[in-house]
Amino acid sequence: EMNRTFVDLASIPKDAVYYRCKMDILGAYAWFRPDMGYVQGMSYLLSVLLLQLDQFEAFVVFSNMLNWPCHRAFLSMSLNMIQPYLSVYTTLLDQTLPDLAAHFRALEVTPEMYLIEWIVTLFSSALSLDVTVELWTAMFVNGDSYIFQIALGLLKLYRPYLLQAQFEQAVHVVTKLPRHLADLSVKSVLRSISEVDISAKKYEYILQLHQVTVTPQRHSAGVHDEGQWRLLLQQPTPVPRTDSPSLPAAAEVAANVSRLQLQQEIQAQQLQLRRLEEETRTQQRLRAAGEVGGGGARTTVTAVAGAGAGAGAARTGAGAGANAGAGAGA
Repeated sequence: EMNRTFVDLASIPKDAVYYRCKMDILGAYAWFRPDMGYVQGMSYLLSVLLLQLDQFEAFVVFSNMLNWPCHRAFLSMSLNMIQPYLSVYTTLLDQTLPDLAAHFRALEVTPEMYLIEWIVTLFSSALSLDVTVELWTAMFVNGDSYIFQIALGLLKLYRPYLLQAQFEQAVHVVTKLPRHLADLSVKSVLRSISEVDISAKKYEYILQLHQVTVTPQRHSAGVHDEGQWRLLLQQPTPVPRTDSPSLPAAAEVAANVSRLQLQQEIQAQQLQLRRLEEETRTQQRLRAAGEVGGGGARTTVTAVAGAGAGAGAARTGAGAGANAGAGAGA
């Protein structure tokens, strides 16, 4: 994962101090919190911190960040811990962007497809470094509720496109956040987030509504001096435990992701089949119209065929809307 973290930093040599510091912190944290160990996505978090702090400070902040209730739930890779927060997010999406929420339900685009990676990496895998730093600054001040506010603000930026998108296009947008479809500058992202109203009181009420129990653990990493830090650094590289309680949960999530990918492939194939069937019906109607009209109706048939060809060309660019136009023309 180290090689995939922040392609913007690809020019930094792999043997540079920056990368060695990151590996040291990840190894030290695995010893410090063996119950958590290493979760894919942690490297993104450290990449941001090490650009702002020295190694020891980065370790302390990193350890504290992973104790945030919402963030810790997603890092656990346990569906039992993640699902209540997904329900909280769904409620907020229904209240904030009801038209987009309804469209996602119709397409069967679920929060699991994009929200887990967003929260595990605290959006650093999806956004540029300058935007990430600004969002984290606000996140440290506002707490967990701001995580959901960021997620909804990003959807709001892409809302005009998403409302017109089909399943494959919508999934691509929410997982990749293409730069050419929305302005992802710091000013634009912060403005969009500020337009999403999620007060602390509203967030706490929805947490209670979904029976989410929150035990804040935000102020101490447990390592208070650099002597303890040096002892952690002297430990050998930890070997993953096969009896770790997090492994079954991780396997459960991986299995769900595989099922989700299979479902997406099936839906894409079904969509392609429906398009082929509609094209076949259109061609059959055109041929039937030509046979009935004979020579006298040749001009009409030609016009219909031209409309069908025009609709076919439009279908490539506009999708199902053009199919309906071709059917109406026939």
